[in-house]
Amino acid sequence: MPLQEAEGPKPKARGRARGFFLALAIVAGTLAGLELLSRLFPALLPRPMQVLSAQRTLDKEVYRHDPVLGHCLKPSLRRDIRWGGFSLGLSHQPLPGGKCGYRAGPEDEGGGLREASYADIVVLGDSHAYGMEVDAKAVWPSLLAEGSGSKVANLGVRMYGTTQSASLYLAQGRKLSPGLVLLLLCPNDPWDNEVFAAWRAGKGIPEPLSSDEMMYRVCGTLGLASAPGTCRALVGFGRTGLLAHLLLSRSMAWLHYWKGPLGGDAGMRSLQEDIRRLAAGAGPARLAVILNEGWPEERRRGLAAFLAGTGLPWTELSGTRGGGRSLALDGHWSEAGHREAAAQILSFLEKGDLLRGVRERRRPGR
Repeated sequence: MPLQEAEGPKPKARGRARGFFLALAIVAGTLAGLELLSRLFPALLPRPMQVLSAQRTLDKEVYRHDPVLGHCLKPSLRRDIRWGGFSLGLSHQPLPGGKCGYRAGPEDEGGGLREASYADIVVLGDSHAYGMEVDAKAVWPSLLAEGSGSKVANLGVRMYGTTQSASLYLAQGRKLSPGLVLLLLCPNDPWDNEVFAAWRAGKGIPEPLSSDEMMYRVCGTLGLASAPGTCRALVGFGRTGLLAHLLLSRSMAWLHYWKGPLGGDAGMRSLQEDIRRLAAGAGPARLAVILNEGWPEERRRGLAAFLAGTGLPWTELSGTRGGGRSLALDGHWSEAGHREAAAQILSFLEKGDLLRGVRERRRPGR
């Protein structure tokens, strides 16, 4: 009886395998091409990827460690990125005392070269105030300065909650003697407050993270606060290239929102206390509050009731996201989003007569 020959792989199975490996090769080639493009010809990248590439370049240059605030902006910085039609200029000017800085606008003479002496309006907030994604002239505090004819100091700092914003203003920003202080509240502020409070308390924090508040935040978001070595390795991977940075940043954003409402009751209580601290310590300046979009409805209603009870002027932004007003892959405002935010804030200030006397008052040193 003749032996039956062993059957080889079926044609369909071989075709599926070839298709899989071909698709894998195409994806790998596309990713490698984008990475090479980001390094050699960044002007040819799509705008959202140009923003991410600029962030990866600038992130390590913008901040300094501060033992009280955790981190703050370096007091002196000047960087200009020009990739074809993409333009991103960052300039810091020292706050009085020179320990920390703020993002200088086009109206600041020699931004980053001399210590600021005054401001008509001080802006407090997080990355939505700092606006690393857009040029200095396009960020909403600069547009507000242009529209109101006032000198505006942008004290927004990425990854700040209201506790750090209030502390920065009361320790350093108040010396600018502004007539008006604007506090931008974002949905992640309660979470940022809780993380900062945990870091400051120092309980159960591994030694490498006890003096590095920004890394502690990143590791906490990734669920690796108890494994700083693994966390640092992941952050190091995120710095190796544009696509690695994209993967790490999007993972952090996804983990933020996957966990549900950002922060708990403790974070909301600290936010309310920070507003009271600012209102009491603003000096002759008037405090006004701006509520950003994206708050869970229950929290938004509670916060609105709280603000109404304080008697402080406040407003709520709307229509600043989507439709080209926010950046793909990032979520922060584009130039169009900053223009919309600036227009709404300027309208709020004018309708509330909050600019009266701000520009005409005596300026220190003048």
